[in-house]
Amino acid sequence: MLIHRNQFFLILTIILWISCNNVERKIEPSFYYWKQSFDLTGTEQTYLKELKVKRTYIKFFDIKWSKVTNTPYIVAPISFKSSIPSFLDIIPTIYITNNALSSCSEENIKNLADLIIKNIKEAALSQDISIKGIQIDCDWSLSTKDKYFHLLQFIRNSMPKGELSATIRLHQVKFYKKTGIPPVDRGTLMFYNMDAVTDNATNNSILDLEVAQQYFYNFDEYKIPLDIALPLFKWGVVQRRGRVVQLINHLNNKQLSNSQRFQKTKNNHYRVLESHYLNGFYIYKNDQIRLESVSKETLKRSAQLLNQQIQKDTLLNLTYYHLDSTILEEFSIQDIQTINNQF
Repeated sequence: MLIHRNQFFLILTIILWISCNNVERKIEPSFYYWKQSFDLTGTEQTYLKELKVKRTYIKFFDIKWSKVTNTPYIVAPISFKSSIPSFLDIIPTIYITNNALSSCSEENIKNLADLIIKNIKEAALSQDISIKGIQIDCDWSLSTKDKYFHLLQFIRNSMPKGELSATIRLHQVKFYKKTGIPPVDRGTLMFYNMDAVTDNATNNSILDLEVAQQYFYNFDEYKIPLDIALPLFKWGVVQRRGRVVQLINHLNNKQLSNSQRFQKTKNNHYRVLESHYLNGFYIYKNDQIRLESVSKETLKRSAQLLNQQIQKDTLLNLTYYHLDSTILEEFSIQDIQTINNQF
């Protein structure tokens, strides 16, 4: 049977289109390590090995702004109490407050980049860590966008080797024409902290799929590959006279079950009946506590929804926040594998 040349090219185009849209994607599970002291527990090492984790994003330090010296400075530098497992690649991760960017003059942005690189190198050298990349975590605003993007460019030009990545929020994808796309190799979409924790009307500031889906726009137009970060943490939001005064990590219903100290007012909401210490924090009578957490089913559904949005790159780094034995008690290795398998 003879095929007309135009028909041949049409068939070839269709075959190529199908091939390009059926790329087998490799899922690389990883974790954030967000504690100030690096000291892996046996449980944490087991999760890393069983899940075949090859990289971990370790927060090396924060960058804040000093009103005293009128300069950026290093906060909460990590200390290493145990060695890095030989099977792990380490991605130094730096958190920068938006205030630090806002306060820093454009002329000093390069100095800020030099400060970041210098301290990363010193920390890595002290532990004989080979830097495979750097990630910058900053929720930049329209007013700090230009400074932030210049900072990233300076870091890219000065970093030893590897990929430069940045964290991305949902609103920065939906409104990318305003917020811009950072000059990095990859972005990590932070699929949590998506609603205002300070708003009394907020149901779950960590992860609310109804809120999240309001931002499911423009993923196909975003010009850098996106990875995913999912939350494993939970906390209690303490309000006093209508104002959030404290976030208490790892808080759960069982800890608020004492009816002499707490009154359940509605689902996951409690009123404090007497002043006392709770997990090291002093809470007062009539304080309100809202418990927030993320279920396994919500994470599974999140993965399914994100799989429909994220461009089918050949690699997807799926990072969990964060590696902590206390948190992992509620998420088995099989639970995390099930979530991974949704992509």
